[in-house]
Amino acid sequence: MISFFWIMVALKINREDREGREDA
Repeated sequence: MISFFWIMVALKINREDREGREDA
């Protein structure tokens, strides 16, 4: 369960990172 939580967090950060690059 904890591993799944961290996977979701990593995916969220990855999405934010991509959006940030596109926005910039």
